[in-house]
Amino acid sequence: MLTRHSRLRRRTRLRPISAKRNTERNRYRRMVRAFLNAHPCCQAQKFVWKLEHDPTQVMTFIHCANQVHHRNKARGARLLDQRWWMAVGPQYHEEIETRKEWARKVGLLLPLEADADGRLPDGTQCLTTDELLKRVEKTPF
Repeated sequence: MLTRHSRLRRRTRLRPISAKRNTERNRYRRMVRAFLNAHPCCQAQKFVWKLEHDPTQVMTFIHCANQVHHRNKARGARLLDQRWWMAVGPQYHEEIETRKEWARKVGLLLPLEADADGRLPDGTQCLTTDELLKRVEKTPF
């Protein structure tokens, strides 16, 4: 019979974040900074304005974008996939996150069944953010 004489103790503490994940997060931060420099205005505001307002009204104020919204979840390899990124201001980001059903209906979030490439189980492909915004721009107003 074995007996334990002393408690097992770690000599070093566990890493809260692995080295691989840390380099990925640093790369993500650099990519977000570059993305927000390229897209300084809130893309969600323009998108929602086109959907919900009278075409004769003029959008008088555009929010600055200081956050990135991930339309197709931000897990694993999807974290760095810019096809699904949208530059948003805090007001619109909060609205998207609190009204998820509405956001899925209008296209600001992909359906839950979508895979990493935006493909649904029935084989249909979801629009990337650029395709979605171009489609809204083409709507006759």
